[in-house]
Amino acid sequence: TYLNQQRKIRNMNLEQLHAAVTQWGKDRNFFNANGATYAGQWVKLFEEAGELAMGIAKKKHDIIKDSVGDMLVVAIMLENIAERDGTLTNLAAYNLFDSIGAYTEHKPHTHLYFISNELCWLSADNTSTNHKGGYLKRLVDHLSSIAIQFGFTLAECLDFAYSEIKDRKGQMIDGVFIKQSDL
Repeated sequence: TYLNQQRKIRNMNLEQLHAAVTQWGKDRNFFNANGATYAGQWVKLFEEAGELAMGIAKKKHDIIKDSVGDMLVVAIMLENIAERDGTLTNLAAYNLFDSIGAYTEHKPHTHLYFISNELCWLSADNTSTNHKGGYLKRLVDHLSSIAIQFGFTLAECLDFAYSEIKDRKGQMIDGVFIKQSDL
């Protein structure tokens, strides 16, 4: 339909969205030495995972789309903070999205289980590895699988989240970005 064609024209692809979200984070000082903390963003990721679980439990597609997108935004923030801190990866080439489709299809609650596992590995307190990139990529793969099962693409979810935050103002307080409306 015409509306779907217009939506596709407006939407950016994952790489463009990744760049836009990263720029949004730079503009709000997420990645400066005194910016967002890895631990603070990890807690935010956990918060968004809880919203995703609620959306799946209640079969609320709008909450699922929003939560997947919000988790992707936070994953991009974590990716950049881990890069800043030297804990992202030991690989020369890294792409947050290159594991999409690497895992078999599971029911959404099974993907939530895997997401909770990735959250544990991503913890700032996890000292068994200093390379967080692989866990971020697996998290994104599970988010992609959930999005697809509910009729969305990962790009649609990230585009939806980015459109909500792109003009958001706020302050960094103790390493956590607090939006203006919550101050």
